[in-house]
Amino acid sequence: MGINWWVFVGVVCLAYLIPGPDFAVVLRESTRSRRAGLLAAAGAQAGLCV
Repeated sequence: MGINWWVFVGVVCLAYLIPGPDFAVVLRESTRSRRAGLLAAAGAQAGLCV
């Protein structure tokens, strides 16, 4: 594996650790209902994977 792969993995891991706007959205939706929170979290993670 090249260095680019490890840089990509590092950036993705860093993105998971740093709370940002997606964290606020997931938190807000979680206070409404569990299902809404799970859907918001799934959407945020899908966005990070793209």
